Amino acid sequence: MKDVPPSLPDGDGLRLSGAPLDRARRILVVVPGALTRLEVFAPLTETLPSGTALVELAFPGMDGRPLDRPLRVRATARRLARRLNASPATRIDLVGISAGSAVCFELRGRLSCPDVTLAAIAAPAPFPYVAFASIWMTTDIWRAWRAHRGAPWPLIWFELFQVLLFGRVEKRPPLPLDDHGRRVGPTVTPTPRLLAYHGAGVALWRPSVRAMRAQTPIRFFHGSHDTVSPSGAMARFARRVRNADVTWYRDRGHLAHVLNPDLYADIRRFWLYRGRRPG
Repeated sequence: MKDVPPSLPDGDGLRLSGAPLDRARRILVVVPGALTRLEVFAPLTETLPSGTALVELAFPGMDGRPLDRPLRVRATARRLARRLNASPATRIDLVGISAGSAVCFELRGRLSCPDVTLAAIAAPAPFPYVAFASIWMTTDIWRAWRAHRGAPWPLIWFELFQVLLFGRVEKRPPLPLDDHGRRVGPTVTPTPRLLAYHGAGVALWRPSVRAMRAQTPIRFFHGSHDTVSPSGAMARFARRVRNADVTWYRDRGHLAHVLNPDLYADIRRFWLYRGRRPG
């Protein structure tokens, strides 16, 4: 079986590689969050088992996809389901970050595949929590502007990025260094249009009935200081979801995956143990 090389996103925003979908035995679906590039999933996607198709959903304005329409959670899940349900694959693993977790959550209730797992990183708690978080975020921006009067927007956004990393704490720990010895920072400085296109749909998201009824094994990977999807709201949501549990990352905000690269190893362990079916 000849693998498909990576390409630009198609009309549905999908970038396909690995085994062809119509012959894949297994599918890995990755959906990033707002302002997040697909490269964030590299620890999971760089090496794939034989016969695995990789399906990556690029967000509008990211990874070669035009900024042509806002993200709509359920509509995106429906389009994805149509593509995936045409495949003969017998196992599908879904991995989402933030808004991408909401897309994957809706997708789990629409798949005909008998073996599906969902790893949800920094998943949004249902409405109204993300909508309230958006209001509080404008307060964070105002505080950063007050502290750095006259500063350019990239500096203000860098301050907000640190809130997303650590939460609203009195004393932030030092920023870690990347592989090149530079401080970790945002990879995207958004325009207002990009923020609106990525965030509006998930801010109003409520899980559908069919998504809540799905039996798909799901694990939430969540920071204890998440300011977008508060830990209390996420714990309550997880208790409502069938076949779900939570892995917490202490003293981490919404971007736990940035500060805890071991999170991806935790996902692989979830695939191995929780995602395994008897027989």
